[in-house]
Amino acid sequence: MAAAKPLKHANGSIVEMGATDVIPIANLATGTPDGTKFVRDDGTLASPGAPSGGAGTTTLDFGASPGTAMASVDVTGLGTIGAGSRVQAWVVATATADHSADEHVAESLKIVAGNVVAGVGFTIYGEAMIGFANGTFTVAYSWS
Repeated sequence: MAAAKPLKHANGSIVEMGATDVIPIANLATGTPDGTKFVRDDGTLASPGAPSGGAGTTTLDFGASPGTAMASVDVTGLGTIGAGSRVQAWVVATATADHSADEHVAESLKIVAGNVVAGVGFTIYGEAMIGFANGTFTVAYSWS
């Protein structure tokens, strides 16, 4: 059985649409077309939201030896972050003044991001899983 093709009216009769035929936007959606909008599932034209999300790195500082079990750093200046943004953070094997890239890999740190403030940023929390950590570690983050 052949695949069904869209139909159109032509001089009072119904014929198959050709590959170059266009369905008028008024038959699909309400609103004013301007070439930058899409058709929403409720049949209206809408503009896409502003792009959001981003990524970067920061330094998490557990202080001088003997260090601490917990540390945090605020990441700010993120004007496009929303209250419902999903934030991820992780240790990156990039040397700091205190630790080599290998030490970044070997240290048992739990990294969590939270406390998202719309239009501002978020907080990255680090926890030494065994005893204390000391010095600085490179932490990467992303949000969407």
